[in-house]
Amino acid sequence: MDEQALEAATAGLEQIREQLRAAAQGETDAHEVADAVGVYWRDHEDVLRAAAASLTEEVRLQALGELYRWREQLDAQLRRGTASEPAEGTGRADEPPDDARRPPG
Repeated sequence: MDEQALEAATAGLEQIREQLRAAAQGETDAHEVADAVGVYWRDHEDVLRAAAASLTEEVRLQALGELYRWREQLDAQLRRGTASEPAEGTGRADEPPDDARRPPG
């Protein structure tokens, strides 16, 4: 991504912010602000879309990394067995569930 284009988009946002302040104080009207936002978007659309795509990809990669770590932790817990969790219905991890203790029939 072009750093100069990103800097220009950032500076443009500051101009929009100043126009919003002026509108809030009655120094300009809403149409002027809307026009300025439209011009800003036309001037900076490409860099804004590129920045959004880059950020989305970064967040996606972070989330994917966390999911893989979670999967590894879950896999390790399952490989160790459920010794850390009580069997269903007993409250104790070292006993089989109630269904397994009953004789068939």
